Amino acid sequence: MYEIVIKAPAAEIWRALTDRGLLKTWCFDIADFELQEAKTFNFYEPGDAKQYHHQCTIKAVESHKVFSHTWTHPSHSKGESLLTWL
Repeated sequence: MYEIVIKAPAAEIWRALTDRGLLKTWCFDIADFELQEAKTFNFYEPGDAKQYHHQCTIKAVESHKVFSHTWTHPSHSKGESLLTWL
C-alpha cells in the first residue's frame, strides 16, 4: 500500500479526479470516462501511437469522499491494481 497526502481543498481534488476536462489537463484524455460504479474506462499514453492501453473499472463512488477504481494494462498485466482516493 502506498499513501500520498495532497494539501488542497477536498472539492478541488474531487473535481480534478472526476471531471473529464480536468483529467485531461493533468493526467490522460479519457474519452469514455463516466463517473458511475461498474463503468469501465480506457486510455493510452499520450500521443498518436496509442501505446500502453490502460483499462479501469470504477468500484466505488461517494461524492467528495471516495473514488475507487481498478487499474490494469490488459496486454501487459497478469492482474489488476486497486486505486482508492479518499
